[in-house]
Amino acid sequence: MLVSMKRTLLKALVSLGVSAAVFALLFSMASHGSQGVTPGRILACLRNAAAGLVAVYALCQLGQTLLRALRNRVLLQAGMPEDKRGAVPGLWHITLVTFVRGACADMLPGRVGELSYVAMLNRGHGIPVSDCMTSLSIGLLFDFAALLVVLVAAVATIAQGLSLLGSAIILLLVCLVGWFGLFHIMPWFSGLLARHSPASWLRLKPYAWAVALLEDMSASVRFVAKSGSVPPVLGISAAIRFVKYFGLYWLFMAVTRGSWPHMASADVPSVLVALISAEGAASLPVPSFMSFGSYEAGGALALTALGFGLAEATTAMLAMHLISQTIDYGLGGIAFLAFLWLPRAGAEAARRPSGKALAPVAVFAAAVVALAVLAIRIPEGGDVEAASSAENAKAIGAPVPPSGGAAGPVGFEGRVVWSSNRRGSHDIYLVELPSGRERRLTSSAFTDTYPRFSPDGRRVAFSRSHLPFVSQRDPLKWDTWVLDLATGRETLVATNAFTATWHPDGESLVYVRDGGRIVRQKAEPGAAEAVLLEAGGGDVPEGVIFQTPEVGGAAAELAVTQRRRAEGTWVYGRDGRARKIAGGCEITWRRADSAALLWMDHPGRQKNAVFTTAAGSGRHEVLLDAESEHSHEYFPRTTPDGAWLVYGASTGDHEHDLADYEIFLWRIGDPQERIARLTWHTGNDCWPDLHAD
Repeated sequence: MLVSMKRTLLKALVSLGVSAAVFALLFSMASHGSQGVTPGRILACLRNAAAGLVAVYALCQLGQTLLRALRNRVLLQAGMPEDKRGAVPGLWHITLVTFVRGACADMLPGRVGELSYVAMLNRGHGIPVSDCMTSLSIGLLFDFAALLVVLVAAVATIAQGLSLLGSAIILLLVCLVGWFGLFHIMPWFSGLLARHSPASWLRLKPYAWAVALLEDMSASVRFVAKSGSVPPVLGISAAIRFVKYFGLYWLFMAVTRGSWPHMASADVPSVLVALISAEGAASLPVPSFMSFGSYEAGGALALTALGFGLAEATTAMLAMHLISQTIDYGLGGIAFLAFLWLPRAGAEAARRPSGKALAPVAVFAAAVVALAVLAIRIPEGGDVEAASSAENAKAIGAPVPPSGGAAGPVGFEGRVVWSSNRRGSHDIYLVELPSGRERRLTSSAFTDTYPRFSPDGRRVAFSRSHLPFVSQRDPLKWDTWVLDLATGRETLVATNAFTATWHPDGESLVYVRDGGRIVRQKAEPGAAEAVLLEAGGGDVPEGVIFQTPEVGGAAAELAVTQRRRAEGTWVYGRDGRARKIAGGCEITWRRADSAALLWMDHPGRQKNAVFTTAAGSGRHEVLLDAESEHSHEYFPRTTPDGAWLVYGASTGDHEHDLADYEIFLWRIGDPQERIARLTWHTGNDCWPDLHAD
């Protein structure tokens, strides 16, 4: 007994250590800058969870447990001869056992807690271990089969370019192997052992018990196969999965709606990816305590791949896990109490348990109540978030937006557009200044990016990807669209056309076609195209990839970034002759009517800074290297008169598609304390443009 207790304690310590190590790694990755994971943010997320939606999850847990109990009873009866089926407990008793099994499944590594189902049915109701093991094994197999159906549906509808096809194929193999193993290999193997085991081996009690168990399980499996119960069990299993993910989806909504509305706006397939990934990671043979750490890692990494910040994704998954475990263990504890106190089949004379037997349950119930009281007493989540926002505002001299929106600096009247993945895929957003009124301009399952105002401010050109998710570093899989701001109408202007910008004439667009050509076209579908620059022509080396072309210098010159060959920022005249300005990227004209330029280059406080020069002068100087936490500047853009600069900046991360860039606005020449922060989301905000009214 003492040795067993030591082993149990050692396993518990190992699982706690593994969970702590995974959490430490995850939190270290997600705790960068002011937007990282903190206890205050976790508590605020729990406090802001929508109680009504949490109740929906609890009801779904009740529903799916009842369905699991029904399936267990069907399998238990199907696995017995007809004359013994009356010994199977009623649905009420099996439901209690199923609740406890659900609570115990994650208590021990490798889901050994599932065996509580066998122990309670065998010791409490006298059901043979072989029948318990058979119903448990077949139930798990059908769980995999139902999950396969969910994965196939997700593969067909998934957004953001994430593919679950590989997982679906692996799961199909698991189902096929499991089915063949249960219904064919196990009966054959048990018969082989019974017929050919040496007599000396059969005299060993453990060996003889194992052989007898396999024989009994094989007989039970044969009864199930002949009973005709497979189709209804498969149907019940599909219903279990539906109810389970329905509840988890609304629990995800409960956690994210109050804290991260943009995450709550993600489409259902995207959320399904995160939930399946979390469940898959929790099912791995990792000895974590109650799957803490592994569950959060799987879900957070999926959400990050969908475009959400790692910190918010980690916090959301942890909050979901805490709430779900509290409900599941609360229901399991209540069911265990009922199991101990209520009379059971074949045990009419059973006595009620002593107080000593109920002590662990009482301690658990007290812990659940204490957690609930603590949750009620947590300060309002908005206070936590507002404090962090106030710190950010103090650091950059910007006012705190009253409701998470934008706040513009005094003196600028106009609009700013940018691309953001705050609701899943990248869409185009617009904010009016100085009012701060914000609206979403596009809403598609594809990546919308690189918005550019027409000179008159009435239209916005933008790039839309061919697939649900395409990296903004990929120059090929894009089309150019134009949005009419007055009507909201979107028009496809050019295919295979990326990073379109407006020509100074206000009627035509200049964009990169297939990476190696810069084309001018009137902003109408089917209009004639004129190639302005092409890799391998004139002063342009073969194999060059063009990025972000800008027409300026009174429409006489073309500024462009080049990659792969002759890298850096370049300017081409009408005659096609080139001159290199500097290294770096994202070159643009500081004023529409002059030769002044600006671009991004190194060095800087966080590697990047905004540089400027007059073309041909040879004098380069730093225009902006912000003395704030957000000093990794990117995506610069100015008004035509060169008075205002809008740009993106992160706290050090560089990745175009996923880094937590925020959008800032600055009147060039003002003290840096007057830089205004326009966005306050942990998503990726990028490629801004502005138009002064």
